Amino acid sequence: MTRCTLPRPWPARVCCRPPVDLARRIDATIQETVAQHGLTVTEHDVLAALRRQGDPFWLTPTQLKRALLLSSGGTSNVLRQLAP
Repeated sequence: MTRCTLPRPWPARVCCRPPVDLARRIDATIQETVAQHGLTVTEHDVLAALRRQGDPFWLTPTQLKRALLLSSGGTSNVLRQLAP
């Protein structure tokens, strides 16, 4: 078995920085991609949650709120933005 040669405690930059940078890059890429379709990330999440339900692609506002981990006010705002 190989022993870890990093000093203990490990410097935060060694164990924490790369995942944080990667997460930021992934978030930026997702935001750019959904923006190309005229959506926000939250609007995309709503549509994706409905798509996951399958035909007839319908959820009650409460089910949608739970699926997206949004407040009822947040859910109402997103639904208003998506309404024609």
